[in-house]
Amino acid sequence: MSAIIYFLALAIGPLSAVVFWLGFSWRGPSREKVWAKFLPMGILYVWLWVFSDDVGSSVIPWVVLFAWFGDVWLARGDDRSLVWGMACFSVVHLFLIWMFVERGVSLEALDWRYASVIILAAAAIGALMMRRAEGLQLRLLIYVPIITIMGLFGFAIDSGSTEVDEAIRLAAALFVVSSCVIAFEMFVLPEKSVLRRRLGLVSWPLYYVAMVLFASASVG
Repeated sequence: MSAIIYFLALAIGPLSAVVFWLGFSWRGPSREKVWAKFLPMGILYVWLWVFSDDVGSSVIPWVVLFAWFGDVWLARGDDRSLVWGMACFSVVHLFLIWMFVERGVSLEALDWRYASVIILAAAAIGALMMRRAEGLQLRLLIYVPIITIMGLFGFAIDSGSTEVDEAIRLAAALFVVSSCVIAFEMFVLPEKSVLRRRLGLVSWPLYYVAMVLFASASVG
């Protein structure tokens, strides 16, 4: 059974991610889009439980689970769902911060050039969110300091394993860049903009690869 799930994780998981990328990531919110995203994320979730010896004590399955909840809410497209989606991704980042602290973080490991980029990127996300309809800004802006801390802690990781630390730093960077792309898509571009649909082709691979790297670092 483990061999079958391993095959699903290594073959069908990435393949389904590519299918979603080419066939659905550029489309507008829909139920079909949600279910198309369920397979790559679901396989990643199952893979964690099967192949991680200490996954029961790890927060990474919760990261994947709440990320999928956030995807479901954001795919609905209305303002109320947007707030719930951002809340779910705030929880995702809090779990990631927890994972980083457990593995070890150090100011000496933090390159302040990268830290400056993370802070500027988070500020850009906040500025883009301010363009949203009045009444939502405060609830949405709570996300900004959380993703900032996640990015900074990700780059300050010092677990003792160079390979794991590099994977986490790259994943944190990809997650922040993906959030910037999504913020530009949702809060700046007009609803019917052609570019708005095409940006999904950029944000999805960044997001999916970040999740795979976080999962791999956790299993490793």
